[in-house]
Amino acid sequence: MEEHASFVPLLVVVGLAFFVPLLISRVRRVRIPTVVGEIVAGMIVGQSGLKLVGHDTTLDILSLLGFAYLMFLSGLEVNFEAVLPRPGTWHGSWKERIGNPLSLGVLVFIFTVGLAFLAALGLHSLDAADDPWLMALILSTTSLGLVMPVLKERDLTAKPYGQALLVSAVVADFVTMLLVSIYVVLHSRGLTPEVLVVLLLLAAFGTAYRLARVARRRFPGIGLLQGLAQATAQIDMRGAFVVGLAFIALAESLGVEIILGAFLGGAFISLLSGRESSDLHHRLDVIGYAFFLPIFFIMVGVRFDLAAILDSPQTLLLLPLLLILAYAVKILPSLLYRSSYSWREMLAGGVLLSSRLSLIIAVAAIGVDLGSIDEATNSAIILVAIVTCTVSPLLFNRILPTTPTARRKFVIVGAGKLPRLLARRIADHGEAVVVMDRDPDRAPAVEAMGLSFLQRDATKRATWTALETETIQAVAAMLPDDEPNLEVCRLVQTELGVEQVIARVHDATQTQPFTEIGVRVVNPSLSPVVELEYLLLYPTVSSLMTDLEDEHDVIEVRLGCPELTGRPLRELSLPGGVMVVLLRRNDDVIYPRANTVFEIGDRLTLMGPLEDVRELARRCE
Repeated sequence: MEEHASFVPLLVVVGLAFFVPLLISRVRRVRIPTVVGEIVAGMIVGQSGLKLVGHDTTLDILSLLGFAYLMFLSGLEVNFEAVLPRPGTWHGSWKERIGNPLSLGVLVFIFTVGLAFLAALGLHSLDAADDPWLMALILSTTSLGLVMPVLKERDLTAKPYGQALLVSAVVADFVTMLLVSIYVVLHSRGLTPEVLVVLLLLAAFGTAYRLARVARRRFPGIGLLQGLAQATAQIDMRGAFVVGLAFIALAESLGVEIILGAFLGGAFISLLSGRESSDLHHRLDVIGYAFFLPIFFIMVGVRFDLAAILDSPQTLLLLPLLLILAYAVKILPSLLYRSSYSWREMLAGGVLLSSRLSLIIAVAAIGVDLGSIDEATNSAIILVAIVTCTVSPLLFNRILPTTPTARRKFVIVGAGKLPRLLARRIADHGEAVVVMDRDPDRAPAVEAMGLSFLQRDATKRATWTALETETIQAVAAMLPDDEPNLEVCRLVQTELGVEQVIARVHDATQTQPFTEIGVRVVNPSLSPVVELEYLLLYPTVSSLMTDLEDEHDVIEVRLGCPELTGRPLRELSLPGGVMVVLLRRNDDVIYPRANTVFEIGDRLTLMGPLEDVRELARRCE
């Protein structure tokens, strides 16, 4: 009988991937990262424990794919809008320039690498590190996958402090992978012109990105492929896998470590798709975190060699020393944050950046393959990763004081009739609203509606500084002239970094300057056409259009209900008085007709009586 692969080891690993999160969720006192639980579970069933799982070809292949997918998702997490400095950032004093998140991230990493190299030389002199260069890179790593969730949990990602830590983690991850790739080439081939293949890979990344941008702009028919994205073809997912594997294959063919190729593949998707493709990012995350990544981390635990540590007194001494150095090389450079933040914020940031997990394990695995690290040292590094990624988030939350969460406010610039109406409707949703206008005569009308009025000039930077920009959810520029509206939008969007800025443009020919800086525009020349269309086709809604501000609502929902799909709009049973006035499908905007058929994932703009609109919104979701 022919030999065949057994699925029992794979079943054990996949079963652990299912049960570990359930067990961890029962632990209330200490929040343990899921990946830590997966590694520990792998230790229990692996060569250091029950030996239920050992060397298995299928698991080895899946683990390698998980390793590559982990780096791919790391690249996908990079928000280039947050990393790259905004226009106007470099104007100002030297302190303001250094305080820029990218500048701080680069400086912190340079000091980290310098200290890590000195620490690695010390370990080498003690015969605790065979290769100080690789050990320096191992100590320089940071876990972006842990920094991001912790900052999100504390609602810090949109604030300057959170941006500084996030960018530092991105810089540390990317530059470390770049240096590891160069190290591998140097270790394998020596100091030859072939070292430039790493630059060739980066050049391929830049060229591919530019070609993709040109193709998207010159061949709009490519957008037709997006119609397959929600179907069984899942064409966007397949395209993402093609891109990721293309960069991995290119890195492999050039002799560059595949972690850089996988990371660039994810970064390419992130850079090209932008924030509008969050659904694609979510589906890629689901595949990775549901299957490939758990297998990789469990197999890390399976291969963990506890005996190698226990049999080596030197390695037992190395473990606490590595832990001390792991925190020291991150906390000391974090003193640079003191120029912009408090001592507690500085210390908390250094502790959080000390968390290491995926990348340190990946670099250590590369070192084992190259013979630069022995199994005992590799096991000690894995333990350092487990300790730091468990302890660092806990210390960060303990050191950084919890401040009362300020309500994110909406700022309406302008106090005419329409701005006041908009402000009142937003306030009716329970949101905090500030109406801003430089004319003091507007105050009584605003305050009579129970709204907060601020008499300030919205074109002045000091006005927004006093408003605490980081507490602003969105800004609507609704001044009576387009020129001051554009000035406000440039200040708020480009220089101050408010992500959601909307402007009412009075002259339809002047929309381009707004859209070029990322401002969403309301074009009044189109809206009346849509309203007139509905008034002509459906005369019974005339009173609704007239009295929309009184007990009526307009809301956008994502369609997730199958009962509203597959049939023309005229056959659907909608609550009385509710209309679907707009349909967004991928990048297309559709004005629904009687024969329009909705699809899962469509974004519908509903208008009608307040209770009826909310009832239909609940059905849609």
